[in-house]
Amino acid sequence: MVFSLYDVMNFLWLMASTCSCFPISSRLMETTKKISSMAFSLHDGTKKKESELTRDQREQCIRQLPGLLEYYSYMFSFHNVMIGPMVWYNDYASFIEGSCYKVADGDPATDKDVEPSPNVSAH
Repeated sequence: MVFSLYDVMNFLWLMASTCSCFPISSRLMETTKKISSMAFSLHDGTKKKESELTRDQREQCIRQLPGLLEYYSYMFSFHNVMIGPMVWYNDYASFIEGSCYKVADGDPATDKDVEPSPNVSAH
């Protein structure tokens, strides 16, 4: 997760302020960070060779352009727009698809879904 000094300063301003207005500048900053990170990830996934990428770039690169629905879903999701912090597109997409809850054993046919809970369910 990415917190910027701007986010921290905005939070402190909100705590000290008696104004009941919603500061729009922090939401624009979050949107700018998401657009920029997505552009760099798309560039890494489509224009660079695999050998040129660092480990983080390989994890976050976007191999193909997302559709309009996926793009706007990412840009205007509640978590990113209202409260922050910025989430990478690949992390958001794996959460929406549910692939972050799969236990992979190497064989896609036998991968298991895991309950998205820190507690193990008792049977």
